[in-house]
Amino acid sequence: MIKNIVKVLVFLMIFAVSFIKVSYVLRVQVGEDETYIPTYILQPKDSIDVVYIGPSSARRYWAPTEAFGQYGFTSFSFSSNGMPAQVEKYAIIEALKKQSPKLVVVDLKPFENAENLDMNTGQMIMFREAYIRNVTDSVYYSLSRMNAIENVVPEENHRLNYHFDIAKYHTNLTALVSKDNWAYAFRETVNGNDTTDFGGFGKIYIGHEIIKKTDNGNITEELPLSDSLNRIFLDLVSYCANLDTNVMFIIPPSSESEENHQKHNYMNRILDENGIPFLDCNGVFDEIGMDAEIDFYNNSHTNIYGAIKYTKWLGQYLKDTYNLPDRRGDSRYTNWDSAYGQWIIEAGKAEKAVLAKMPKDIQAKVRESRGG
Repeated sequence: MIKNIVKVLVFLMIFAVSFIKVSYVLRVQVGEDETYIPTYILQPKDSIDVVYIGPSSARRYWAPTEAFGQYGFTSFSFSSNGMPAQVEKYAIIEALKKQSPKLVVVDLKPFENAENLDMNTGQMIMFREAYIRNVTDSVYYSLSRMNAIENVVPEENHRLNYHFDIAKYHTNLTALVSKDNWAYAFRETVNGNDTTDFGGFGKIYIGHEIIKKTDNGNITEELPLSDSLNRIFLDLVSYCANLDTNVMFIIPPSSESEENHQKHNYMNRILDENGIPFLDCNGVFDEIGMDAEIDFYNNSHTNIYGAIKYTKWLGQYLKDTYNLPDRRGDSRYTNWDSAYGQWIIEAGKAEKAVLAKMPKDIQAKVRESRGG
């Protein structure tokens, strides 16, 4: 009798482990859905000084490898395409599991358009399945993941399929021959933590668009968030206020609407009341050196020119404000030195490609700003 019970328990244990590993292998992996969270999870313990949380803007503006080359501290964009407002708190929880950063930077752009309707589904953007799954399907099974799903997925959206994501990916059989997928399943990296995705910056988009520069600095009125979104915001603020880690909220520079500026004013006041720093970079657009004719590939994302400017300016600000360490030349961070060398090459190629897409007069402006 006891032997039979032991056999059953052993079988169940083997089945559970196999089920979990196969689930990880079958998931869509790094970069395919614009998330580099799996790579973040595989970074060596306590090797990241700054974690940058947010949607695509987090990794389109902030270039961790550039920051390392300029200032020496390590950082990573724990970001995903369309990360919803209600997910950010749980993204921080996951990010802090393996790392003890000196600073967490939280992008507040998800609160700007969270309740707008998705044109394809008619559902609020914040509840779009793909945006939620970009995070929940990128982390390992855990109690915190279960808690996140229960709190961020609407009850009518079949939470069970989020908990057991193999139900969605069971036909993704090509993943079974992917070295990256198998490495992720066994918590290993294919290339030895060489940060080949540039600290979560990942793919360097080649695009250019002239945006409208706005100046809302004289607008002091506040626009409170909706009741449901405000509850999410206040919960996020309360969680961050009680962390031992430094937390800073940020809005990257873009073509900011008056309505969004008023929302920023409201969130700024709440954060100030809770002793949490907030930086609206639209107010230092010129100080950063941003140029609406050069530095963007669409209205809310920078191209390589803008990313480098933003990273250099913000990197100096973070270095000075939070006394971040310089890891350059440290034998424990040779992978970052190597990644920076590769970044210089790839960023240079991207600059040339973006320059070629600009109108002739803007090309001349770029060359003039660089001394010909």
